[in-house]
Amino acid sequence: MFLGDIQPGQAGYGEIKVFVGMLSMTEGYTESYGKTSAVYTVTYTDDAGETHTAEQQLSTEIKQPVIAGDKTDAEKQAEEEQKRAMSQWWISALAAFAAIAIIVAVIVVSKFARMMKVR
Repeated sequence: MFLGDIQPGQAGYGEIKVFVGMLSMTEGYTESYGKTSAVYTVTYTDDAGETHTAEQQLSTEIKQPVIAGDKTDAEKQAEEEQKRAMSQWWISALAAFAAIAIIVAVIVVSKFARMMKVR
C-alpha cells in the first residue's frame, strides 16, 4: 500500500485487507489448522532520502471453521447428557410408584389382618 508523501507531523491512513488461509496452503505445512506466525514490515523514506524499515512479529491460531448447524463437541456432550437424564425420569417415577404401592399394600393387609383377628 502506498500512502503518498506525508508531511512531517502529519499522519496518513491506509487500510489493508488480509486473507489468512489454512496452514497447508503454505509450503512445508501438512496440517490445515494450528498456530502460525508472520512478520509485518513497514518501509518508508525520510526527507533525507534514507529508507527505514520497521518490523512487527504477528502470531495467530487458525481454527477449524464452525459451520452453521453443526454442533460443537461440548454441545453434543450436553445433548447426550440431557437425553440420558430424560430417559431415566421414568425409572424414578416407576420406583416411586412401586414404593407407594408397597406402602398402600402393607397398610391394607395390616388393616385386613386386624379385622380378621377381631372376628
